[in-house]
Amino acid sequence: MAHRIRRISVAFVCATITLAIAGAPAPTMAQSVPPLTQKTAPNRVGDNNANPVSTLDVTGNAAVTGSVTAGSFRGDGSQLTNLPAPAAGPIAIQVFKSSGTYTPTPGARVAIVEVWGGGGGGAGRYAGGWMYGGGGGGYARKLYPNPTTHTVTVGAGGTAGPVADDPPYGDGGSGGATSFGSIVSATGGSGGRHDDSGNGGSGTGGDLNFTGQKGSWMVTMYPNSSFVAGSSGGAAPFLGLFGSGSTAGPGMDAPANSGGGGGAGGINPSGGRPGGVGGSGLVVVTEY
Repeated sequence: MAHRIRRISVAFVCATITLAIAGAPAPTMAQSVPPLTQKTAPNRVGDNNANPVSTLDVTGNAAVTGSVTAGSFRGDGSQLTNLPAPAAGPIAIQVFKSSGTYTPTPGARVAIVEVWGGGGGGAGRYAGGWMYGGGGGGYARKLYPNPTTHTVTVGAGGTAGPVADDPPYGDGGSGGATSFGSIVSATGGSGGRHDDSGNGGSGTGGDLNFTGQKGSWMVTMYPNSSFVAGSSGGAAPFLGLFGSGSTAGPGMDAPANSGGGGGAGGINPSGGRPGGVGGSGLVVVTEY
């Protein structure tokens, strides 16, 4: 029997397989895909960047469909869009009338910190000279972004000057310094003296720094009488409060947390009088 042999031709077809990344458009022939670099130690990915310095380092523009969640960003943020509208006013105001700890209110992005030093005490009666008021505490204001926890120190008011004819005579004590951590601070005013009024304190570290008002030089003598009125204390910036001088009694104390200087004591037929206590300092933190 004759056998026929049938020739069978087999054709091999080479197929091109394209892997599509989920969420990314399929590349066309005209597209140029940037090289992707992955470094496992440390774990970083660079898009068109052979030496990534961040977890994801993109050179050029990145188009993202969806949401990007970030704890922070670098730069001035001028290219960021669709940000939530800021609150119309402050979200909280924290007032410290005594020393304590500042803890940011949740959601606070920036704070304005204002500090006032304590006022100086007024001078008491001194037989050989006049009696002068204490100086006002200094003031500083600081814009503080991304606020964190800080220790707050509120300066005390200066002590009142006594009735004394011997050194240090009737000089008042200086006010204490007020500080917000190491960010911003203000010194207290100096005490009124038997020969000069107290100088104002000064602000340090703020975007605005002001000096407190010097105690008054105006000592009043009443004609044909034995009454002499001591001078008034100086005010702290923006608060405007102080202790007045007196004739019939001690110099007036400056109000608490005013940073004002105490008034000086006077002289009347019953004798001399001590000065007034300076006002303590203050810290106000306005959060946005």
